[in-house]
Amino acid sequence: MRERIRSLHENRIFSLLVWLIAIFVAIVMMPNTTSLIQEYGQPQLSNTSQPMVSRAIQNNWGRNISGTYNVTAVFNNPSGKLTTAQQLSIDKTVQRLTDKEKLYGIKSIQTLETNPTAKSQFYSKDQSTEIVQLALDRNQGDLRVLTQQLQNQVKTNGLNTYVTSPEIINDASNEKISQATNIATIVGFILSLLIIGIIFKSLIAPLISTLSMLMMYAVSMGLVNNLVTRANFPYSEYMPLLMLMLTLILGTLGHFYLFRAFKQHLEAGDSPREATTASIRDNRYFLGMICLILTLIFAGFWLFKFSTLRAMSGLAVVTIITTLGSLTIAPIFLSLLGERFFWPAVDNSASEHQLWNRLGRFGLWQPFVAIIAVLYIVGPFASYTATT
Repeated sequence: MRERIRSLHENRIFSLLVWLIAIFVAIVMMPNTTSLIQEYGQPQLSNTSQPMVSRAIQNNWGRNISGTYNVTAVFNNPSGKLTTAQQLSIDKTVQRLTDKEKLYGIKSIQTLETNPTAKSQFYSKDQSTEIVQLALDRNQGDLRVLTQQLQNQVKTNGLNTYVTSPEIINDASNEKISQATNIATIVGFILSLLIIGIIFKSLIAPLISTLSMLMMYAVSMGLVNNLVTRANFPYSEYMPLLMLMLTLILGTLGHFYLFRAFKQHLEAGDSPREATTASIRDNRYFLGMICLILTLIFAGFWLFKFSTLRAMSGLAVVTIITTLGSLTIAPIFLSLLGERFFWPAVDNSASEHQLWNRLGRFGLWQPFVAIIAVLYIVGPFASYTATT
């Protein structure tokens, strides 16, 4: 039994199990990133600031509209003044909203009819546009879903219609940031995969590097997101993108130095296990110093009172996880594969491997095509990790 445990330890199987458990827990317990951006992504202002004072007043407004926010429904005739028939259609739309007040959490509807003395606020000077003010319950549900439902409800034949509010505009902006982050995730992993593949002229090395960084990224995001929801940690709409960039830069750098040292030790005649241990020993001080410096820098952002800057302190967590991952995940495969880790940039003249040799020469001559072929396998996993 002791020999078996020692063998598992020497082959770094326990490290693999720890990371597999960590990735499983991170994915299962990870809060939805889109919801976090909607709820925590906006800058948190002090209670004495004018916007927060205004919100506090609105939350205690009275007259059955406490705890609401305003949404404006806009009805526009692109051809000129609103006609009598169009005005009747708007009235029918307002009545339809009134009949579904409970369904959409509408506590108040203000129109030109209910406020005739405030005509200039509800009716444009050129008489082509009329607006309707809706007071919506803040606890009604997902803003994006509610906005889509209201957009469908205010559709009126012959008119351009839409709903808007500061909350809806912020949510639309966050959605764009989320989409850009997803694209950046795919592009970033492609670039990292190409860099490692071209430098080491290998197909296996970039694959292992990419899978390792996907694991680091998922664990980092899961931990930071849980800190936000469970410990009221500051958050920013740009945090997923910043975590991605830090993981890719630090992870790619760490893997480059580790793989290079491993290859040098193999060429010196060391066994795969000895070369792996020596490679970690050669680079742990360098990577450890980078980790310490970056961790202190990012942790220092906690001292800022502005929430968007303070949220960057979460990158200290990402730095630690990425450094640990660089020194523990890839070495598992280095020890197991040995020289095969750099296939096809290794010699293998055995006659029974002619097919692999041809594929190897193809990968060596056409690195971009060969590495993109590898990307076809890991791309869907990268996309899933980015959108979770």
